[in-house]
Amino acid sequence: MPSQNHPLSFPKISHQGFVYEADIDQPAHIGAATIGQVITQENAPPYIVVDHHIDNVLPTRWPGRLWHVRILAVARDQPASYANYTRATSIEVCEALSPALLFGPQGDAVGKVQDLIPHLTLAQIEHLAQHATPAAEAGYAAAWETWLEQTDPASKQPGKQYAGVLAMGNGLSRSPLGHAFTLAHAQYCKRVRALAGSDAFEADEDGDEWLRAPWSEALTTLLSIIMGLGAPHLCSEQGKTAMTAAWAGLQA
Repeated sequence: MPSQNHPLSFPKISHQGFVYEADIDQPAHIGAATIGQVITQENAPPYIVVDHHIDNVLPTRWPGRLWHVRILAVARDQPASYANYTRATSIEVCEALSPALLFGPQGDAVGKVQDLIPHLTLAQIEHLAQHATPAAEAGYAAAWETWLEQTDPASKQPGKQYAGVLAMGNGLSRSPLGHAFTLAHAQYCKRVRALAGSDAFEADEDGDEWLRAPWSEALTTLLSIIMGLGAPHLCSEQGKTAMTAAWAGLQA
């Protein structure tokens, strides 16, 4: 069972850290390894990337598994000294952790939203778009401002509009909930493309794409739900209510 009081960060000199693997990752370094098992690979990419801090772990796909590991051997090719990860060629699997830890103290609730996104139906996306209210958008923006004020005031930008922001700030953590927003955005865009193809997107002359309405409005609501469920301490009661109003309808 995962430890309930596990450290969420390790100094680089400790040779410990975290490895996340999506269930569909191929090849998987750890896979179905048992606790205490040693995993070793050749001194060549793709290396085993061991993050030193839980906020640094980037889940590009979901669901997955999170491991606390000990580094036994490092690769010759390492990132810059200030990087928050180590490329390893041999690790010991110390503990299986809940992937919900990647999304903060209320990570279980955020994980349920992430679980749903790849299976959204057209009716559910329409439901999200209909709940894209000014109050929910304002609550999302206010939560970002509160978080930046608490963690990185120098990153606040006068007049900055925080609606739709996925990552912000210059600190180790780029959001109140790790990489929850960037993961949700990636998952949602993939789902929309599967349902509606390229018609749901606009592109400029450089090939950069963004969602058309109402797909974009549904995404705004989805991000608000994640913020309201995952970071209630940053929200007013009124803001939280507005941001999570659509959630009950999605679970029906």
